Amino acid sequence: MEEDELYWVGSAYYFHLACVEHDFANADWRLLPARENPPVAKYVIGAAVALAGEQVSTPDLLAGFYLRFAGIAGAWGGPGDQAKRSAVVTRMSPEFVRLVRASGRVVVPAACLRPARLAMVGCIVGASLGLFVLARTLVPAPLGLVVSIALPLHPIVAEAMNHVSADAPALMLSTAASVSLVACLRGLWRGRPLGLTMRLAIGAGIFSGLACAAKMNALVVPLLAGVVFGLAPLLARGKGGLARAPFSAVVAAALLFGLAAVGGFIAVNPALYGEVWAGLRATVEEHRRTGEIQAAFLLDRLDTWWDRLGAMGLLIGFSRWAWIPLSASAVVLGFAGSLRHRFLAGWWLLAWLTVSLWIPFLRLRYAAPALLPTLLLLAAVADFVLLRFRATVRPPAPARVA
Repeated sequence: MEEDELYWVGSAYYFHLACVEHDFANADWRLLPARENPPVAKYVIGAAVALAGEQVSTPDLLAGFYLRFAGIAGAWGGPGDQAKRSAVVTRMSPEFVRLVRASGRVVVPAACLRPARLAMVGCIVGASLGLFVLARTLVPAPLGLVVSIALPLHPIVAEAMNHVSADAPALMLSTAASVSLVACLRGLWRGRPLGLTMRLAIGAGIFSGLACAAKMNALVVPLLAGVVFGLAPLLARGKGGLARAPFSAVVAAALLFGLAAVGGFIAVNPALYGEVWAGLRATVEEHRRTGEIQAAFLLDRLDTWWDRLGAMGLLIGFSRWAWIPLSASAVVLGFAGSLRHRFLAGWWLLAWLTVSLWIPFLRLRYAAPALLPTLLLLAAVADFVLLRFRATVRPPAPARVA
């Protein structure tokens, strides 16, 4: 069992509060673990545990997680940080305190750990199927099949699939958001019925909000939507661009996407109820502060953008220089590829730069948001090469007889 699994299985307590007790005003929604990480992954884990006939009905495991670091110098941060962690530890039940004192350690019950890990496998299966649907709309079906099979084989996803964390639910929901967003954009491009297109925009927004409510680094998909919708006036002037849909429809789709994303994120997070702005600020600041505390006692902190860029190459492409051929491929597709190729090149560039500017440590899970667009970029490169090869070897048309 990894240490983080103790935290994430323990966080299923918030599923119990929200979905079993329906207690949205409980003071535990103001504790650090409720505010530094949004709750959707906690709900997924809690639902899996509940389906197995078990429950995490107390914050004992969460308290045990923080307690494991209490003896490490600097691991609890400064006085204010220590108070927040101490507030969680003091929530331990007397029975759990006696158990910890007797055994000297905190262990996740196997009856809870097994179903939680199975839920991670289910999320990755869903993400793989979603990726095939998404890739099939952008590249030929055989390439879509290849990338959907490659997804769970990559070390980033293999780790997420085998350990309880927020990464697998976030990846699944990000894939669902991407499928809906691309379908919405295709509807605008091709002038399809506006009712269906607007529903797809709402669906993409809801899935994006839920993905961010699983893990905040899923913001890559909403950023992609913002860039595409923001470029709508420029794209509308292009041949075969958004001119097929009324500009008002593009604006409406963008607004519906944004409202659904923000509304979905807030609706599922009781930690925001009654203090939305303060809660949103805490979600960002607490996570950032935790990273600063970890930097004081953990190794492989990435301090410069150059280090982060190399780390991204190493984690995704197995070489710290992998970003060079990937960047070259994106540039070629951007200038010489079709509209589909340019879209995938832009998505990869946005994801790679965004994650490279943020990634704090050399950990597989931190690079996860850039994996989907990287696999799709590679599929687009293969599609581009095959199209050029076919154009080269295609026999010339027979001469017409006068």
